Amino acid sequence: MLRSLYAMNRKSVKWWHRIFWGLLDIAFVNSYVAYQSMHGRMPLWQYRRKVTI
Repeated sequence: MLRSLYAMNRKSVKWWHRIFWGLLDIAFVNSYVAYQSMHGRMPLWQYRRKVTI
């Protein structure tokens, strides 16, 4: 469910691009869950922004 909130939906002709973006989404969600268990609550969009900047 968390993955569907701010998913990186990229249209691509190449099949491996879709797999890459899907795996990147899964990695973000997994790291977000681990972060929350150690540091407390933070909105997912704010976490994504903090990680990418």
